[in-house]
Amino acid sequence: MLCGAFTVIGNHLTDIVRTIILLTLLQKCAFSQLQTESQCFFPESEQHPFFFDIDDLEPIGTVIVDTVVEPPDARLSIGSIRSRNITTIDFNNRFTLRTDQNRFSLLLNDSVKLPPFPSIIRETYLYVTIICNQMLYPLITVRITHNNEAAPRFYGRQPYSIQLNKATAPGTIIETPVLAIDWDPSTRYSVSYDIVCLAFLSSMAFSSFVPAMKSNN
Repeated sequence: MLCGAFTVIGNHLTDIVRTIILLTLLQKCAFSQLQTESQCFFPESEQHPFFFDIDDLEPIGTVIVDTVVEPPDARLSIGSIRSRNITTIDFNNRFTLRTDQNRFSLLLNDSVKLPPFPSIIRETYLYVTIICNQMLYPLITVRITHNNEAAPRFYGRQPYSIQLNKATAPGTIIETPVLAIDWDPSTRYSVSYDIVCLAFLSSMAFSSFVPAMKSNN
C-alpha cells in the first residue's frame, strides 16, 4: 500500500513538472513576441536626423514634424521635452502628438516664447523623447531662436542717394544719409549694414543704392 502511495505521488510530481515546464516555455514565447511587437522604427529619421528650426513666435498648431512610424498600430506619446539652457519653462505641455494610422505629427500646443529682455538667452535646443510601445526613443531636436520683434527701421528720404566725384580714391570714407534704429530695449543690440544693390548714373556722377540692414541681437 505504501508503494502504491509513492507511485501516485510520483505521477503527480511528473505532471506538475511537465506543467511548470510548459508554462515556462509559453511565458518565454509570449515575452519574445512582446519584445518583437514593442520595437518601433522611424524610417525617415534614419535617412535624415529629426532636427528642426523654429522661432519663438510660431503660432499654435504649427506642425514641427509629420512622419512615419512602424508598426502601424504603435502606441505613441511624448516622454519628455527638455531644454539645454532653460529650466524655468516646462516645455512638456507646449507640444502635442497627433497620430493617424502609421503616421504621427508633433505640433505646437502652446507658446514657446523665450524669456524676454534682459535675459541673454537668444536660442534654446529642445530634446524630445518619444514613448513608442512603452519604449523610449530620443528622436527629435528642435532649435528655438528669438524672433526680432522690433526689427530695425530706416528713416529719411528713400532711396538714399549720394554724389561722388569720379576722382574719388578707393578707401575714401563717404558720409551717407542712411539712418536706421533698432527699437529692441537693449544697448547690446546694434545695427549693421550691407549694400545689396548699386545703381550708377555716370554722366551725373550720381549713385543710388539700397542698403540691407540687420539687427545683431
